[in-house]
Amino acid sequence: MLALIKAGFLLDVRHIAWRTFSFLLHLFFWREVLLASAYTEQRLSITQ
Repeated sequence: MLALIKAGFLLDVRHIAWRTFSFLLHLFFWREVLLASAYTEQRLSITQ
């Protein structure tokens, strides 16, 4: 019984860690995309 609880806890921890990791990855990715698009718009407005 204790082993099952331990295994479930480990799975939970891994799941939470993965969710946190993917969330941060998405956050970083979208921040880069937004920065890149803002930078491109700035460049375009300068050249016009």
